[in-house]
Amino acid sequence: MLSRFKIGTRLALAFGLVSLFLLGTLIAGIMGITFTKDTAQKTLDTEVALASNAAEIQRLALQARRFEKDIFINIDSSDRVAAYQQSWAATIEEIQAAFQAGSQIADKDSLNALYQQAGSALQEYEEGFLSVYRKIELGSITETSQANLAFGEHKESIYQLEELADEISLVAVEGVKTANEAINAEYRLAIWQLCIFAGGALLMALALAIAITRSIVLPLRRAVEVAKRVAEGDLRHDIVTTGRDETAQLLTSMAEMSKALTTLVASLRDSSENVLNGANEIAQGGQELAARTEQQAAALQETASSMEEMTATVRQNSDSTKEADALAHNASQQMQSGGQEVSRSVELMREVTAASLSMDKIVEAIDTIAFQTNILALNASVEAARAGDKGRGFAVVATEVRALASRSAASAGEIRTMLDDTRSKIKLCSDQAERGAATIGETEAVIQRLAMLMVEVSSATREQSSGIEQINTAITEMDSTTQQNSTLVQQSTNAAFSLEDQAGRLRELVAAFQIDEAVVKKASVYNPAKGLPLASRQTEF
Repeated sequence: MLSRFKIGTRLALAFGLVSLFLLGTLIAGIMGITFTKDTAQKTLDTEVALASNAAEIQRLALQARRFEKDIFINIDSSDRVAAYQQSWAATIEEIQAAFQAGSQIADKDSLNALYQQAGSALQEYEEGFLSVYRKIELGSITETSQANLAFGEHKESIYQLEELADEISLVAVEGVKTANEAINAEYRLAIWQLCIFAGGALLMALALAIAITRSIVLPLRRAVEVAKRVAEGDLRHDIVTTGRDETAQLLTSMAEMSKALTTLVASLRDSSENVLNGANEIAQGGQELAARTEQQAAALQETASSMEEMTATVRQNSDSTKEADALAHNASQQMQSGGQEVSRSVELMREVTAASLSMDKIVEAIDTIAFQTNILALNASVEAARAGDKGRGFAVVATEVRALASRSAASAGEIRTMLDDTRSKIKLCSDQAERGAATIGETEAVIQRLAMLMVEVSSATREQSSGIEQINTAITEMDSTTQQNSTLVQQSTNAAFSLEDQAGRLRELVAAFQIDEAVVKKASVYNPAKGLPLASRQTEF
């Protein structure tokens, strides 16, 4: 029955029931404590208060009698009598107040009757004492003996008051006893209720613990037995499960696991046979492939030797082409430098020609200045002649200036002649330099074309050399790969033989498992991608 519930549900139900019993125990305890508290409080509020009130009445009654005696004893002193009478009256008022308080506390008719009787007795006592006291005031009674004799008939009322107070106290004490008995009875009832609820909770907890433990341990014990049999290699067992709890799910999963392992072992048994046969075929094919690989390796070695010779020839041609390309490049650079120098010379000649033209202008300016200076000197000579003796010195200076102007004009003419001759020669040199520059430019173009051709030849040679080197590298790699393949083929052959041995060992290991052939509907192949045999996923359990 319990197996139909989950383990968590069972535990929750058990703890819930135990908690309910504990809650009942708590409620019973609280109710007992509450009743005890209420009873005790009621006792304090009534019986104890009544007992205290009765004791207070008795004390006040004794006090009133003492003041009464003091008045009678001091009858000859009016001051003392008056003082004691005031104290007596105050005590009587306190007794009346105590009566009123007790009447309010009393919750029984008998107590109310006692308080009424006590009130009547007090009234009689008060009236008797006041009658005697008035006689004392009037002087009718002047001695203590007379006062005692006159008050003798009224003493019975105060005695009755004290007896009534005793009865009230006795009733209060009886109420306290009754309350105490009720408290003890409630205490015993609370103890019994707590024991009953606690015992019920304990018994239920034990029963639920035993039932839940058995419902969990027994299926787990069956699961452990199945696991031990599986560990020993015995897969021939039938697991019967009931219920829907976790242990039932565990046993169901173990049953499915057992069936899956049975199918897996059957698949491994068939697969080991297939692997053994395949390993034999792989070993034979590996031996044949090894022989062919060795033949291919020998052919590749011969081809590699021929390609190495061709590579050396092409590399030598490439080196020669590179050297010719370098020479053509140097010649082109030198021709470019020569052309630049000639162009610079032509440019300098042009600058010199321009400078000569500027100098020509300067010479013309000098000639003009000399002419104007000559005219000015001539004018100065004329003015000096007009001045006579006073202008004789100035005339000499003017003559010298005219001579200098003449020499300047002559020098300017010579410079102009030399400049014209220089310009003619510079023009001849410039024309010759321009023709040389044109020739150098044509030569430079030819050299550049030659250099471009050499570059193309060198590039083609490099590409050819690179292609041959790549072919040689590929052949070398093919040779290396062939050698590696030969090694791998040998390793594969060895691995095939090892696989054959392992397949035989696997067949022996699988034979150690004892399976029920009826469970295996069809031998399945193990699927490495899923980790389970295919038949275990296709068969319903």
